[in-house]
Amino acid sequence: MAELAGFTGDDYVEALRSGLAQAGWPPNLAGELAGDMLAIAAHWPAGTVIERRLDQFQARGAT
Repeated sequence: MAELAGFTGDDYVEALRSGLAQAGWPPNLAGELAGDMLAIAAHWPAGTVIERRLDQFQARGAT
């Protein structure tokens, strides 16, 4: 997760919406997905690369 000056929550939702649409997924899921992803990322400091394996999340490089 990164903190980007001037990049708002609405910008994040729009980026997800666009990516979902391009991948053939329902773009209307973007708002909920953004909220879920931000809630998960809030457990780590900015700059941490978070990886997912099934339903488990961890900082990349963590064991």
